[in-house]
Amino acid sequence: MTNKLKSSYDKSRMAEDIIYVFDGYNKGELSETAVNSVIEKLSWYYTEHREDPNEKGHFVFSKYKGNPYWTKKAIEYYRTKNTTDGLIHEHIIPRQLFKTSLWNHKDDLNKSKLEDAMNNKLVACVVTKEEAESLDQRFKKTMPSGESDDFFCIKDPWIRYKQMGIDVSEVTWERHNNRWKDMQIKA
Repeated sequence: MTNKLKSSYDKSRMAEDIIYVFDGYNKGELSETAVNSVIEKLSWYYTEHREDPNEKGHFVFSKYKGNPYWTKKAIEYYRTKNTTDGLIHEHIIPRQLFKTSLWNHKDDLNKSKLEDAMNNKLVACVVTKEEAESLDQRFKKTMPSGESDDFFCIKDPWIRYKQMGIDVSEVTWERHNNRWKDMQIKA
């Protein structure tokens, strides 16, 4: 994607594109590899970009700075070291579950269902390396016992974090001169 395309590509369009590639697959026009490639790219793009608070309709990179969810330990790390180096952009529900669920529902996907699931569950949190390793040890490709592995049926997308005792804060960011600045923890 070009930078111009990236900055104007809205998240609603991503749901349409996922449905479009599955339609192409169902018609025999796209391979499984092509569909998986699109899902992989979009699942990262979706969680790494936010609408610029100063320019409606313009999406900007927010893998770390600009991301609304940070663990308390990641906030402490960032404030102490003044860098995001060493922090991890972690999907709160493993991306593999998203991809598998899309394939399992490929014949009954609709834009509304997909957008709702993506908005509420295709979410990333900034964590420390240690927290990421801890999550991966127990739940790299699964959800905890008692929670569905079907992306569309997951009731508590934060259950992995809760079971590991990882505290998450919602934060806000301001943008000045095209840079994310001034992280504030929401009360």
